[in-house]
This record gives sequence, structure tokens and C-alpha cells, in this order.
Amino acid sequence: MRDQASVGRLRIWGRKFDKSGINRFLDEPSALEPIDPAYWRQAQLNLNFTWTDTDEHTYVPGGIGQTYSDLRVNRAQAVAIWPLPIHGSKITLKDAARRAYSQTEECDWAVLGASVGGKNITDASPDDMLMWYASGLVRHSKVWGLKEPSDTTRPHDLSGYTLEWRGESIIGRNGKAIIGNLMISERDLQAFVDKVRKFPDASI
Repeated sequence: MRDQASVGRLRIWGRKFDKSGINRFLDEPSALEPIDPAYWRQAQLNLNFTWTDTDEHTYVPGGIGQTYSDLRVNRAQAVAIWPLPIHGSKITLKDAARRAYSQTEECDWAVLGASVGGKNITDASPDDMLMWYASGLVRHSKVWGLKEPSDTTRPHDLSGYTLEWRGESIIGRNGKAIIGNLMISERDLQAFVDKVRKFPDASI
């Protein structure tokens, strides 16, 4: 969360913490205000899960600097960055590919994936295999994602899109159009795993 806040992708509000205790004694908390993104380059979250709204929710190493309580975030920004908890039964495409491979790595489909790249199964890189499985998954699954610059996750038809790596994530690209945060349902993942186990008798 600090990383996203420090670059301005996630806006966080808070109340300046009064170390003297006067505000709490008078039951007059300071006003809620936006926290400058630069603050998060040094400040840390106080990960004490027993805190209340009036406790210090942040701290600055060395004990010097303003701290805040009663932190709030922009919901739309948070959902755009971390969509999975909002769509509980869905899984990111990368994690789906990893799980599918883990359950079928001895199957003919995995061997075929390596040979398509002109390699033996022992020579294919982890990224090669994940992309092979991801390509199969999108052909047999309903895919959700964020079409940049939208902040709304919705289903997308990836026909005409090419899957590629961007950092640690898999995205779909069609010219300048980019769809990120790709996800599929757990149900579609399991259906794909079942197909892979039956390959080549089942078409993939």
C-alpha cells in the first residue's frame, strides 16, 4: 500500500495525531485531510490490528515527524489496484496459469508447450510455461480486466490481443490498447485443468 500511495496511485486521508493527548482528552480529533504522497516515502504503517480510530496508524522511523490516525483510502483507486478481493471467486491469470501448470506438469499439454518454443520440457523457462498456459486459459475462459486507462474491471474479449509480460504481470495488448489485471474464474480454471488432463483426447 505504501508503494501505491508514494507514487500517487492510491490517495490516503488521515487525522494528524496529537501526541500531547489534548485532542483525545477533549474528544476533538483533528480534521481529516489528504496525506501528501511524499510522506509515504519514509513513513510506515503501524500494523497493530488492535488499534482504534484514535490510535497512531503511522510512524516515521526515528520517531521524528508527523503521524496520522483514522486512515481512509479512495475506494475506486483501491479496487482498481487490488481487484481480486472484490471478485472473490476469481484469480489472476498469472496465478491461474501457475496453478494449472502445477496440477498438470506431467501431462502432454506441458510437453507440447515446451516443444512449441523449440525446447525440451527441461529447457523451457518458467515464464515460457506460464505464458503457454495463460494463452490456453484465455481461449477457454471468460476474462476480466482493466482496459487502460479505465479503473473499472469488466469482462473483455481478448480476440486480436497478444499476451505479453509487463513486469511481473501478464497483460493483453492490441496495438496501443492494453488490458491489465487479467482474471478468470476459479470454475473456468478447473474446467481448463480437466481438459489438459484429457489432452490430446480433449481439444484445447
